[in-house]
Amino acid sequence: MKKLVYIIGVIIVFTGFVSAGVHINEVYYKIPEQTGWNKNDQWIEIFNFSSSQITLDGWKLKDDQGSVFSFSVTLSSNQRLVLVADSSRFIAHWDSILNPGILIIEYGGFIDITKDIGMVCLLNNGGSEISRVEWGGTGTSTGVPAGYSLGLYPDGNVSPQPYDYVTCRPTPGEENREAPASAVNPATWGRIKAMFSAER
Repeated sequence: MKKLVYIIGVIIVFTGFVSAGVHINEVYYKIPEQTGWNKNDQWIEIFNFSSSQITLDGWKLKDDQGSVFSFSVTLSSNQRLVLVADSSRFIAHWDSILNPGILIIEYGGFIDITKDIGMVCLLNNGGSEISRVEWGGTGTSTGVPAGYSLGLYPDGNVSPQPYDYVTCRPTPGEENREAPASAVNPATWGRIKAMFSAER
């Protein structure tokens, strides 16, 4: 049986200048409308699309209510970080598809993105906005069905526009996979894990 080792981030706040080269790559805000799922199952994937290692010291996530979560981490080139509301619940739900060594940081109840109309943005340690994803409102990305994510497609687009974020099959820590139009019915949620397992 494959044993996965998960790296759970420890939150430490530093100061210092860092450059861009990362963005929000996937947002899982529309939780399945099923028993066993709740707002503590939300998560956000950050992707270092640059060719260099980047240290994010004292960077922040901010939601549409102005709530802020600070974190620090170093990402290798093409490495992904998944910021999760609850790490135990995240691993329990996604264990079958997570890669060994996936980098996870828990933000607890500091922010809340489980809304039909919402926003999350990534700020550097100077407070400048580096990346923003909005959904459900005028001029923003279209909302997604329950159980699907809002992902950047093609994956790792270096200059994303609102319309580049589309309905995806959730792939925390992995390349985004756009959901086919025929698959965006919430009733198909129960088959998603089985599809991932078969593909791997």
